[in-house]
Amino acid sequence: MLAAHELGMATSGEYVFINIDVSTGSHAEKPWVRANETNQEENEKAKEAYRALKTISLRRSDLEEYKNFEKRVKIRAEEKYDYSRITGKEYEMNNFISAFYDAVLLYAIALNETIAAGMDPRNGHNITSKMWGRTFDGITGNVSIDANGDRYSDYSLLDLDPAVDKFVEVAYYSGASNELKKVTDFHWIGGKPPRDSPICGYDNSKCPKGYPLHVYLLAASAGLILLLTLLFVFFWRKSCSTSAALVLVSCERDVLHRCTYFCMTCIY
Repeated sequence: MLAAHELGMATSGEYVFINIDVSTGSHAEKPWVRANETNQEENEKAKEAYRALKTISLRRSDLEEYKNFEKRVKIRAEEKYDYSRITGKEYEMNNFISAFYDAVLLYAIALNETIAAGMDPRNGHNITSKMWGRTFDGITGNVSIDANGDRYSDYSLLDLDPAVDKFVEVAYYSGASNELKKVTDFHWIGGKPPRDSPICGYDNSKCPKGYPLHVYLLAASAGLILLLTLLFVFFWRKSCSTSAALVLVSCERDVLHRCTYFCMTCIY
């Protein structure tokens, strides 16, 4: 993103960058920050560049139970593994941790049901058949498994909200209902989404060479103004000529009438 910033692509509003991060994307509220970065200017450039970035990630649960689980994981990472000191940055929750937790929970549920049914728990098919086509409450919320044993996943679309200086969820996809739902307004550079392609193309091949685009726009505007001025003068002169002709005809008719009246008076 710093390279895009240097090229002006991240600040022009003509480009959007898509980032797919299924591991920590929905937990990283300020992914541009580097705690061990000595040059604060680089962080500011990165933050400006990240305004053009949209991130797709596994959706983060908003349940209170999950938030408590997340806190316990962070505390464990610091107390047992001294994560911040070793890595130089704050621990960010990984989506796979909660997924593994739900996977173990699902296995435990299937194992208990297999034993309760008097089936052999050492037979893998007996256990997996209890996992397919079911729904249960996991640490991340409602977990749904289809008939093939695949989980319906929810995905978040995140972008940088300049009002709070962090990435927020603007929309999400629900795997169970197969719906895309909007959460809040998107935050576009310039206040609107970019065109499908830049005005001059991705390689400037659509713009004439030699002068910048605004020069041609100014020239076209000047030509249009000149054309309108000429048309105005033309019709104005034509209107004046017509008015003069009407006055002349009126005068000629008046003179002819006077002459006719005079002649008739003389005869009588």
